[in-house]
Amino acid sequence: MKSRTRYLIAILLQVSLCFKACHAGGEDDDDYNDKEKKTTKSKGVTYDGTSLIINGKRELLYSGSVHYPRSTPDMWPSIIEKARIGRLNTIQTYVFWNVHEPEQGKWDFEGRFDLVKFIKVVHEKGLYVTLRLGPFIQAEWTHGGLPYWLREVPEVFFRTDNEPFKRYVRKILGMMKEEKLFASQGGPIILGQIENEYNAVQLAYKEDGERYIKWAADLVESLNLGIPWVMCKQNDAPGNVINACNGRHCGDTFKGPNRHDKPSLWTENWTTQFRVFGDPPTHRTADDIAFSVARFFSKNGSHVNYYMYHGGTNFGRTSAHFVTTRYYDDAPLDEYGMEKEPKYGHLKHVHRALELCKKALLWGHPRAQKLGPDTEVRYYEQPGTKVCAAFLANNNTRESNTVKFKGQDYVLPSRSISILPDCKTVVYNTAQIVAQHSWRNYVKSEKTSKGLKFETYSENIPSKLDGDSLIPAELYYLTKDKTDYAWYTTSIKIEEDDLPDQKKVKTMLKVASLGHAIIVYVNGEYQGNEHGSHEMKSFVFTKPLNLKTGDNYISILGVLTGLPDSGSYMEKRYAGPRSISIIGLKSGTRDLTETNEWGHLAGLEGEKKEVYTEEGSKKVKWEKDGERKPLTWYKTYFETPEGENTVAIRMKGMGKGLIWVNGKGVGRYWISFLSPLGEPTQLEDTICSYVGEDYPVSVKSWKREGAQIASRIKDMRLKATMKCPPEKQIVGVEFASFGDPIGTCGNFTMGKCSAPKSKEVVEKNCLGKNRCSIVVERETFGDKGCPKIVKTLAVQGYVFQSRDMVIPNVKTLSIDSATTISAFEKLAVGLQGLPHAPILVLLRVLADQENHKFDEFEGNDAGLFVNAEFDDEDKEADEIWEAIDRRMDSRRKDRREAKLKEEIKNYRAKNPKIKLQDLSADEWPNPTSRAAGGSETPWTDLTTVGEGRGTVLSLKLDKLSDSISRGIKQIPCSVKLWLEAAKLEHDEEKKSRVLRKGLEHVPDSVRLWKTLVDLANEEDAIVLLHRAVECCPLSPELWIALAMLETYEEAKRVLNKAREKLPKERGIWITAAKLEEANGNSANVRKIIEKGINALKREGVVIDREKWMEEAEASERAGSVATCKAVVENIIGFEVDEEDRKRTWVADAEECLKRGSIETARAIYAHALTVFLTKKSIWLKAAHLEKSHGSRESLDAVLRKAVTYLPQNEVLWLMGAKEKWLAGDVQAARCILQETHAPKESGLRLSSSSLRTRRWSGRG
Repeated sequence: MKSRTRYLIAILLQVSLCFKACHAGGEDDDDYNDKEKKTTKSKGVTYDGTSLIINGKRELLYSGSVHYPRSTPDMWPSIIEKARIGRLNTIQTYVFWNVHEPEQGKWDFEGRFDLVKFIKVVHEKGLYVTLRLGPFIQAEWTHGGLPYWLREVPEVFFRTDNEPFKRYVRKILGMMKEEKLFASQGGPIILGQIENEYNAVQLAYKEDGERYIKWAADLVESLNLGIPWVMCKQNDAPGNVINACNGRHCGDTFKGPNRHDKPSLWTENWTTQFRVFGDPPTHRTADDIAFSVARFFSKNGSHVNYYMYHGGTNFGRTSAHFVTTRYYDDAPLDEYGMEKEPKYGHLKHVHRALELCKKALLWGHPRAQKLGPDTEVRYYEQPGTKVCAAFLANNNTRESNTVKFKGQDYVLPSRSISILPDCKTVVYNTAQIVAQHSWRNYVKSEKTSKGLKFETYSENIPSKLDGDSLIPAELYYLTKDKTDYAWYTTSIKIEEDDLPDQKKVKTMLKVASLGHAIIVYVNGEYQGNEHGSHEMKSFVFTKPLNLKTGDNYISILGVLTGLPDSGSYMEKRYAGPRSISIIGLKSGTRDLTETNEWGHLAGLEGEKKEVYTEEGSKKVKWEKDGERKPLTWYKTYFETPEGENTVAIRMKGMGKGLIWVNGKGVGRYWISFLSPLGEPTQLEDTICSYVGEDYPVSVKSWKREGAQIASRIKDMRLKATMKCPPEKQIVGVEFASFGDPIGTCGNFTMGKCSAPKSKEVVEKNCLGKNRCSIVVERETFGDKGCPKIVKTLAVQGYVFQSRDMVIPNVKTLSIDSATTISAFEKLAVGLQGLPHAPILVLLRVLADQENHKFDEFEGNDAGLFVNAEFDDEDKEADEIWEAIDRRMDSRRKDRREAKLKEEIKNYRAKNPKIKLQDLSADEWPNPTSRAAGGSETPWTDLTTVGEGRGTVLSLKLDKLSDSISRGIKQIPCSVKLWLEAAKLEHDEEKKSRVLRKGLEHVPDSVRLWKTLVDLANEEDAIVLLHRAVECCPLSPELWIALAMLETYEEAKRVLNKAREKLPKERGIWITAAKLEEANGNSANVRKIIEKGINALKREGVVIDREKWMEEAEASERAGSVATCKAVVENIIGFEVDEEDRKRTWVADAEECLKRGSIETARAIYAHALTVFLTKKSIWLKAAHLEKSHGSRESLDAVLRKAVTYLPQNEVLWLMGAKEKWLAGDVQAARCILQETHAPKESGLRLSSSSLRTRRWSGRG
């Protein structure tokens, strides 16, 4: 295998030498058609409004981010090769200043930091390079890539015009030029980036920010390196620097270059979300990424970069604060460099489809046409030729659409784009994935993990260090990025009369910290720990103390999880304890922050002695059965794992700390920081295929011949394919259905229609093979059933090593010693080139001290599935074999079931059921019953009967629990089963755990999320809802629920995101209006509703008047009266004919009154009266509403306004006067009557007399 890799690299190197000037690219043995091999004498890179022009040739660029320090040099060739096979032609990387110059003036370019070597590897593979220089990079890398020592350079502000920045830029670019790595020198670097997303912080720097951007642009352009430069998310990129887009959907969000002669470049298309400690898993689907790429290129885009294409590992202490060691694991190439399917394959296919459109995209004229409310076409034609390429888009997120283009009908699945390289033939659809699906799985290495034993060494706890300050030092300054740890010590003298007399009164230690975690000791005894989070670094630790009279010593270990990586004025960010006090003393609170001497010590003793190395480990005494302590080093030796696959460490029973293997820092782990959802461990390799019979033939089946698209192969039938890793083969088909299967890879279930021969056909084609394909046609399966549905073939198989030994994709070293404690979790990091008997050293600084009841799978509450088979970690290997045996036995399943049915039939024939009504009196049993022990139990013993009934009920519940548990194992994607399982739990925490397990299998279930959120407190509900909207971005109720719980500013951000995801959802706009109303911004409410209706119209949404009126009433019931009125004002006249307005509006108001919607009716009448100012009937109805449901003041206001427009209407005058009289204000009533006109005087005088009579007689 290794030699084969060497031969492959050698061949590629020869090709590279022979065709130095050819287009970057390449292909695997079954996929690649020859590219144009056009050479040119011109060197260097230029651009225009269409694309970059490399060595005189236009290019479409498909790029992927791969960071050289996040993988090992041994991995680089394999990663780059897989990127090339994935049809990338460019690799993008940051330059990491702080690894290259950790100390000022001392440079490091060795090992993982060998930037030149990495770029040359990319060049050898025939790919281009984009160099993102920084100096600031963010990248979830500690300090955003800036070296710590920069903080201590006098008068230096980060991300401004300063001398260290200039020196660094010239150093790196000088190296690249010296090594002849720029395209103008024949090298691979075609594009550079200076700074990173500066626009987000520029306003904070005011005029200095503008000067800095101009300075950065001038600096790189003045070097004349023959390549263009970009600034991402910098709308005002100066001069010739190109402004580029970062985000998930730049095809819709990017406003375009700031100058017409600059190309549209996408520097970061986020393939997933980076993880922080405490986060549940996140996922971005392959079809969503493909849709975004097709959209961008259809709108004149010519460059896309996937951030990340391979995330890798944050080795050592290189991650930013709270960022996990594993980085962007859900990228097309995972942490280990293995293909993450179907993401890898589906994006590979979109690149091929775009290549078929290359000529039209680069030389054609763009056109766009609306085909329907949710559909459109964007196409490029080259005048005078037959060159044409089209992108048919369906923007409806829920329904498919049929469109007509150039006289032909095309069916577009929901939210998808079909690519037609000749404006006729669909070669690719973003939603129809023909690439195979697969799981990555972990299996414990038996060779490595057997007999694993740890020795321990515990750190001494310093009680009193020499006092060097009257306040605790800042933690970043104290550690200087050399360690994560620093000690703070002080002492406090307690007199006898300081301690409280009452037993219930406790003295408390309170520590307010700016982050990230602390461990507290008092008088050498462990008191506890506390920590912040990525979102909220600061926290407060409080703990009751048992102080003694005399001197008491307080020791605090400050713990970091990396330095900050974003924002303005990073040099002013701080961490560590900021306020320490003793509460509960008789003399009152004693502040220790500024009144005590504080001693400090950076680093741990074990770090200074380098106990994680072979030599350093000899400097301390290790114990085999040491006492369990929080601050402990663990050391072991292990055998090199079997096989040549990636090795990972699974941390079981550890809290928080660091890992070293052979003296190399692998990374941080923090297992005890639990997320709202856990991560299950899979047990075997699984590959799947899911292809619908209406899918287009794989794009690799097509090629371009001039202006035409032609087939590359004779057999152009649609096929479902499965391909195993090298030296493995398919040994079983776990599931196969040609019909309407349900679920995803690993969780397929049968639908209502499936061809009977599905599994037989797949097994015949695939068993025992490394790769196989099945023609997706009804004839293949001899199937004539369900003729009216579009059928899909879903296949799930499992793979095996060709030899007799299982070698899975990832071998794990499972840590499980008697001295380890805390939660079950895993941390997997790539370990390359392990020698025989490597040394593993772990530092645990935080641990769960109350885990004696902790269940490894379910947490502290075991829950319904406590006895599930996967709970016992030590039996993993046996379970794998048992699972394989069970599945291999499936071929005999039909025979076994038939036999069982026959036996049941015979049993029932011999033992017929007895019908009670057929029994004679003599056949009835005696009214006594024999118990198990043979004694007689009278029927009249009701206590025993009750106990028996309870036992039966308990047994039934147990059976129900077992039944649901088994059902979930068989159908883990059944939402109904998970909900029923949760109902069986009586404790809310256990219900929550069951629901969280369900969400691991069905993360897009809105019902499960809603049920889980309902059980949570407000704080936890916010965290859960943030994850819920990521998993279910098309659920308006989840977005709205999150907005209702968040603060005002955060709620606005949530609703803006919701609007992007659901541009056609009216509920988002209504919630935004309610938010403004609740925060006293009533003036904005009407504007938001009006803007929302207009936005929905632009999206092609049909405005449903009845639905909007229902929303108005709902807003009233929710107490949002201003929102209710705004909706009525904007919608009441919609689609109502002019002659019907009065009748319709009055009817609307009366219906609202019947339903008790007073404010809605009031708003309708108010609007109607702005149109019909002189309609007495409407004024009277409005007055009657106020009389029945309003106040005297509101009624008076209506009547006063009414007589203003109808001064001759005596009914309104009399009504106003009467209301004043009834209120006891006779004088006001007289005044109203006196305001009337003379012609009505006699009648009105009579009315006035009548009013007095009624008043005096007591009649109302």
